[in-house]
Amino acid sequence: MMENSKTERLAYIDVARGFVIILMLIGHANAPDPLVKAIFGFHMPFFFILSGFLYNKTKWSELGFKKFTVSKFKAYIVPYFILAFFNLLINIPIEQIKGLKGQELFDSTMNHLQWIFYSWGAIDKMPNCTPLWFLPCIFICCIFFYFLNKINNTAVQTVICILSVTLDYILYLFINIQLPWHINVALIGMAFMFIGLKIKESNLLKNITHGISFIFSMIALGALCIVTNPRVDLCNNTLNNTFLTFTGSITVSVAILFICYKYVNNFKFLAFLGKNTIIIMALNYAVNSYSNQIWSNTPVLQSISYCWWIMTIVDILACSALILLWNALKKGFPVLRLLHI
Repeated sequence: MMENSKTERLAYIDVARGFVIILMLIGHANAPDPLVKAIFGFHMPFFFILSGFLYNKTKWSELGFKKFTVSKFKAYIVPYFILAFFNLLINIPIEQIKGLKGQELFDSTMNHLQWIFYSWGAIDKMPNCTPLWFLPCIFICCIFFYFLNKINNTAVQTVICILSVTLDYILYLFINIQLPWHINVALIGMAFMFIGLKIKESNLLKNITHGISFIFSMIALGALCIVTNPRVDLCNNTLNNTFLTFTGSITVSVAILFICYKYVNNFKFLAFLGKNTIIIMALNYAVNSYSNQIWSNTPVLQSISYCWWIMTIVDILACSALILLWNALKKGFPVLRLLHI
């Protein structure tokens, strides 16, 4: 999902990404409200922060805006439309099972199609692929961030980030709709990316001395912010208390990065998931839709509640299998690698 060198991957980054993507699966599996609130309190900001952390300022300054934009378009927008259209196709049988047919099914499919181009991450608009809203949003966010880094003054950059968050809040108050490609959320994302870049530039992870104390203090502060703040939902541009949202997101994200950097940097399964987050984002809801139908129509399983933790396990196993299948296809057909998925 985020920028990274294909030749110099940082193992702990993939582990951190894999851990948080599992939390996303839990958050999408009808988990208990307190758990969902805790996850939503930081999981999407984490990915923006990580994008900033991995941003190569020197590289993109030298290559220029055109190459930067083309690269990000290939990395985010091309996979977005391919995976969104794929979801549109595999959603048709689900809608048929639900009773849609003929003109009604056609109208529903066309309605989903227009929202794919708009990229409004809501389950009634984008079929089974609402997490993919992040890809157009991070593309816009990267464009904003590129120009922010043209300013060689941290104080001015900080003021611009504060103003961008303020502008988003004004838009939220007076234009209570999601803008195309989540442009308004990209204003927030740019601020999180800026924080991620500063975390890297300060060598924060390397400079932490009292590791265990740091982890507990960061998680405690983050948990306090998340618990005292109403539920955050970055997809719907719902920050509630902005200070608590930023503080909770930053502290928990830094704690996760440090844990993965210092203690669990070789967790291969999490790294495997972390390298393939786009596929998980794209197919998570589709797996849920199909597994729900299979579970509810299988006599042996009907008497067992398809609870959130079972759904999460099914998600992880199914997505892992789909990742292995896709990687095998890319080996057999190298041209598929051009899709950046």
